[in-house]
Amino acid sequence: MVRKAIDNFFFAPASPLLLAVLRIGVGIVLLLQAIYVAPDFFDLYGGMGYIQRGALPEMGLSFITIAHYVRWMGAIGIGESAGTIGLVTVYLASLAALLLGWRTRVAAVLAWFTHLIFVQDQIASYGVDYFAHVTLFLLPWMPSGAMLSLDAWLGRGSAALTGTARLSRRK
Repeated sequence: MVRKAIDNFFFAPASPLLLAVLRIGVGIVLLLQAIYVAPDFFDLYGGMGYIQRGALPEMGLSFITIAHYVRWMGAIGIGESAGTIGLVTVYLASLAALLLGWRTRVAAVLAWFTHLIFVQDQIASYGVDYFAHVTLFLLPWMPSGAMLSLDAWLGRGSAALTGTARLSRRK
């Protein structure tokens, strides 16, 4: 009886609708945040911005920052502005794909990784950044593209009740 109750609690089939709503909500919030930050982007993230490029790596706060990324892009001949704009483009495209539910798991991984670079490079990150970062990390493991998504519309996801959706809602 206890085993059945535990099994039902974690694995009873559930709808992936709430996970789709979470995916869409995170996509909307992060896209709105990007629109809000856009006018001051280079003041925040540029090499001569509020927090200078060299300050954070020496402080040991991150294993990958925009400074690391810019250095890697410079090694292959891509300048700081072009490299940073490319990173932003990947971030925005992955958020749009996440919002629309297109290649949801890949979009979530790309959004998580690019978000990691932006969040790790700023001392001024706040609660929404950290909540979004954790959510972006968990989304590839959830069937969040099974409903309300292009993946579902194209037949790459199923809106059927699953144990994976139940377990994902318990995280």
